[in-house]
Amino acid sequence: MDDREASGRPRRLLVIFLLCTLTLLWVSGHIGQMLTRWVVPPSLPLEISELVVLDRLSEGAPPVCPDFGAMLIISPGRAESILSQIFPSTRWLPPGIIHDGVILHGSVQKAALGFQLDDNVPLIIAVDKNIGHRPRLVCRVPAPVLNRLFREELEDDLASEEEHLFGEYRIIYRPTFKTFDIRSVEDYVPEPVTRRRFSFSATGDLRIKLDDKAVRITTDGRVRDFRGIVDVRVIYDHDGYRFWYDVDMQRLRVNIENLQNMFDRKTSKKLERSLEKSLDRRKSKVKLLKKKAPHWVPVDLALDFQLTPG
Repeated sequence: MDDREASGRPRRLLVIFLLCTLTLLWVSGHIGQMLTRWVVPPSLPLEISELVVLDRLSEGAPPVCPDFGAMLIISPGRAESILSQIFPSTRWLPPGIIHDGVILHGSVQKAALGFQLDDNVPLIIAVDKNIGHRPRLVCRVPAPVLNRLFREELEDDLASEEEHLFGEYRIIYRPTFKTFDIRSVEDYVPEPVTRRRFSFSATGDLRIKLDDKAVRITTDGRVRDFRGIVDVRVIYDHDGYRFWYDVDMQRLRVNIENLQNMFDRKTSKKLERSLEKSLDRRKSKVKLLKKKAPHWVPVDLALDFQLTPG
């Protein structure tokens, strides 16, 4: 064995050792984690599909959702899958780019939501290996913000035409919610996702206006119990999802001012039928059907929506 062969052998062993170490670090996700710390912060802010802007990176356990905002808790594998759908080139990045404990802070753009909001909606995306395959979306909205949106966006949609002995009259509802919760009903959502079910419940005050063009009456009531189910059908399109829904009002109990309990119950039943018809109106469904969500949006997510004091 000559001197060159003897001296080259340690170098080859060193190269093999370095390649094995690099491969191990690549496969284990350590290189991806380092790239996240070094590459992601300088690339922020990052706009995603004109809907979301991410502007800060941190690490740790999922924080508490702010009083006004949304927090998506998602597993590392599911997050990487969604990222590859948004940016196909990221499929060539090493594993571990999105790892347990990564927290992205940003906002949902108000212009993309189609509501008259004063500010963008704060958004937190927390990567948590313990969440499982199905992501969880936590939303918190101050009661004054939701009540203003209802007045500006939905009051006309909630109005309904009712018949009486001498013709028709119009009922206009103006709710002021004190509590309002929406939660997904299913424990398990099979793929492909074709249907979702959500339960809602609320309490608060309700101003009711009755207008039959000859007589106008306004009265106030206390909503003691308001609950129901929203059945959402997911419609697949070539470039996104569309949605169709049906509303099943299960219970509405209202105490109307200056009415006895017996009349409260009768009025509640009439209001329940009228309100269900208003919420289930085809015009509102078609309006929602025109909006489309991109394919990377996880339609199987578990929803937890609540009002906060404001």
